Amino acid sequence: MRYQEHTPSPDLAPFVQCIWELEAVGGPNEPAALERVLPDGCMELVFHLGTPFRRLGTDGILRPQETALLVGVTTRAVVLSPSERSNVIGVRFRPGGAAFLGGPPADRWTDVIAPLEALADLHLVELSERLASVGPGGERVWLLDAFLSERARAARGTPLVGAAASICRGVPIDAVAADCALSARQLQRRFRAEVGIGPKLLARIARFQRALRLGTPDTRTRPTSRGISASSRVSRRAGSVASSTRSRTLSSLAPTPLSLLFKRRRRPVNENKSIMQRFTTQTPGQRPVLVALAALLLFVVLLSGAQKPNTEEPADPLESLRWLAGHWALEQDSQYAEELWLPPRGGVMLGVGRTTVVGQAKASFEYLRIESRLDGVFYMASPGGGPATDFRLVESGEHRAVFANPDHDFPKRIVYERSEDELTARAEGDDGNVLTFRWKRIANVR
Repeated sequence: MRYQEHTPSPDLAPFVQCIWELEAVGGPNEPAALERVLPDGCMELVFHLGTPFRRLGTDGILRPQETALLVGVTTRAVVLSPSERSNVIGVRFRPGGAAFLGGPPADRWTDVIAPLEALADLHLVELSERLASVGPGGERVWLLDAFLSERARAARGTPLVGAAASICRGVPIDAVAADCALSARQLQRRFRAEVGIGPKLLARIARFQRALRLGTPDTRTRPTSRGISASSRVSRRAGSVASSTRSRTLSSLAPTPLSLLFKRRRRPVNENKSIMQRFTTQTPGQRPVLVALAALLLFVVLLSGAQKPNTEEPADPLESLRWLAGHWALEQDSQYAEELWLPPRGGVMLGVGRTTVVGQAKASFEYLRIESRLDGVFYMASPGGGPATDFRLVESGEHRAVFANPDHDFPKRIVYERSEDELTARAEGDDGNVLTFRWKRIANVR
């Protein structure tokens, strides 16, 4: 394997650790060993431009990966089987650095390797297709860097990137929370939403990575990525990293969740005695106290067992906009327009609009999205699949929603109102210019 890392451009460097490439250089008949990839606290975008790798599932079956992947933060090892015709390019974000991409909170992707389409970002999907059409070399690295740099410049800032870096350097969590003007509980929630895991678990992963770097020379130089295996140092020609005693020890720990690592186990003084022996060897004065404690413990266990567990899922942050879901259409003169909205799920509502005119061979279309972010709810419109324009939700009622963007030329406000099976949408400007659409429901969407 030939592995190479590229330094991101200055606009991208605060968010991205590196852009990397991996290419198979071995013979076609060279067998590929299973590779264990350890957690590092980072999210990644991975694009397989050759034959995708295969991932070992919990059922012991190797399954091919998708060609374009979103890789969430992992808390346990991922086992991969490299392909003979590997040709991969990827982006490794800093902890919390992927937040500028938008979409659902980062903890939605923790321990998940999903197709890139799961982000519902058509521009990323188009980027995957463009990368596949570009030959190997610096051009596709530049293409990937330029695309993400444009998104990074438009980002509103991801302050937790610096906080996550401090956690990885060993700065106490209370000190990091104070620097961010947050309580420890608020920092925990923000970390889960933007980094994918809590600050304590990120600190454990960072200590785990430092332990790896202090290991053998192979482990110190071995780059890891959840979408791919390690570098050519783990190829059969260079020898397996697992040949050293320390590497075998770390490999045996890898499948264990990181939350179980670095925990101290206190050994009881009477560990070799059975519970009954410890109980019966107490002094007569201690036995009534122990009996009372045992009875209290039994009462608590029985009481907790009698309570019905809460199995209800938390309400979606866009639940108040569910009335917008459905397939809506209007027919006027020679024009037929329709708009379809999926119901809210995971803090996102997806929509699409299409207008056809008699005599025109091609319809006009628009991609739509409403998503919940840390700083509010936003309506995003992409006419013709172009760049999206954000409109913040400024008013919400039982069957009414108003989205506004004062900096946009037209419209500056988008108003949706529903009355039974009729949906009205208005695009409003400052000069009294208004476009009104009145749709009728033609189908429910669940």
